Amino acid sequence: MENKEFGVLFLTGDKVLKKVSAKGNTYYTTENKEKPFVLNEVCFIYGNKKNLSEVEVKKLINGEIVLMELLSKEQKKYEALIKINGTDDKGYATFSRSYPKKENVN
Repeated sequence: MENKEFGVLFLTGDKVLKKVSAKGNTYYTTENKEKPFVLNEVCFIYGNKKNLSEVEVKKLINGEIVLMELLSKEQKKYEALIKINGTDDKGYATFSRSYPKKENVN
């Protein structure tokens, strides 16, 4: 499963490839050396270790939001809407979060 084309990154328009590292870890990357991009299948999002499904990765690289259950520092569960908002200085995906609106129940 080496260099399988997976989609197009909304940030740059570059093709995203699904790869497996020598250690057996799956990650998604582009071949753009000037603006690198890497998203590990197992990554940390707001301090939470998440194992991303292919569906979640597809949504994220397309610029869509993904609803995730996270833990706060106080170990309380909460839901957040996660979206890729860019990359850090090494090219790893960075995320933004917002919160789903609670519906008023009468």
